[in-house]
Amino acid sequence: MRNTLLIFFIFSFLGTSFAQTITLSEYTRRVTEYNQDLKIAGENISGAESAVRSAKTNLLPRLDLDAGFNYQFDPSPVLSSKVKSESWSANLALTQPIYNGSALSNQTEIAKLQSSISYLAKDATQEEIVYSAWIFYWNASANQEYRQLASEFYGLVKQLYDVVKIRFEDGLISRTDLLQLETRLAEAELQVSRSDMAYKIALQRLNVLMGEETDNALEVDKINNIIDVALTPVTDSIETIRPGYKIAMKNIEVAGYQTKLAKSRFLPSLAIGLQESWGTGFVNLDNSTSFSTVAFAQLNVPVFAWNNRKHTLAQTRVAERNSEFELQKLKDQFNLELSNANISLSQSAAQLEISLRNLETASENLELSVLSYNEGRLPILDVLSSQLSWLQAYTNLVSSHLSNKVALADYLKATGIFAMTGNENQQ
Repeated sequence: MRNTLLIFFIFSFLGTSFAQTITLSEYTRRVTEYNQDLKIAGENISGAESAVRSAKTNLLPRLDLDAGFNYQFDPSPVLSSKVKSESWSANLALTQPIYNGSALSNQTEIAKLQSSISYLAKDATQEEIVYSAWIFYWNASANQEYRQLASEFYGLVKQLYDVVKIRFEDGLISRTDLLQLETRLAEAELQVSRSDMAYKIALQRLNVLMGEETDNALEVDKINNIIDVALTPVTDSIETIRPGYKIAMKNIEVAGYQTKLAKSRFLPSLAIGLQESWGTGFVNLDNSTSFSTVAFAQLNVPVFAWNNRKHTLAQTRVAERNSEFELQKLKDQFNLELSNANISLSQSAAQLEISLRNLETASENLELSVLSYNEGRLPILDVLSSQLSWLQAYTNLVSSHLSNKVALADYLKATGIFAMTGNENQQ
């Protein structure tokens, strides 16, 4: 049995010694490097840039080559002796669009806007990923502190239990005090188990976000660490700091060009070109071939389409109005987020100070209660009550630290810092 316990403690020590300590900035960097959504956003940027280049080519001259071969199985009986069954031809055409109601230029502008949106979409994705990384990191840190708190509380109860047990065996106190301590000790042991499970689950989340194995040993910064971030007042308007708002503004421009594009379908279009043909005649008499050069101009003028233009434009204008409504909705949302973040940050700092003072009072009260009990001036129930007050005060302090870190993350997100910093994360 002793050998088994020795092996267990050796492996526990090794696991603790080789646990990887990871800072917030390093963790956020690794999360953004691994995150698949950001990689998808990067691919979307490449696709949008290719779409711009493709749209620009539609404005350039186009060269097409086509060829054909025909074979007639049953030629006319009258001409069967004079007409060949086969015929062939090849055509090379150069076409230049001159005017098409600005359809091609509108398509190009839409592609450019979509490219800009793809960059902003990556910023918006990054904003969410960095924010999630912060929240998961500090949740793990809080659970790490809760686990330490549970162990410390168990140690306090066990220390008192050992004293009470000796006094009971000496016949100085009744069994009631001992039973009350045994109950409290079992509760503390259960709390240690629960906090350890919560901490391990929190570490698994951290590993998954980095793309590591779930059982990878980690240690995180303490929840009471100070984060050095310059909290400058926000003086810029909301549209300059949030990628989601910028996307909404771009979408209004896209909707405007979509309306122009819809109008161009009902405007005249003109293209000119030059075509060079080579091959046999349609009726092939002797397999002789010849070249033929044709210059052409194509004009298309829409005349009547049963009010199709009216209904099409009505649809695109609905999209324009909806884009404007979405912009206003986002503006209200982001302004509210910023206001809430400012309030939460200031209030959480005040609550943190209160929690610190409360813990100092509860610690002093617990110390005096234990001393008084040992001197026989207080019953065991007062000591147990002091232990619970200390545990609650310590728990509230950890919770206040976590609330303060979350409030800071909300502020950094609301001010657009998470979207702008990229991999240059704050710690």
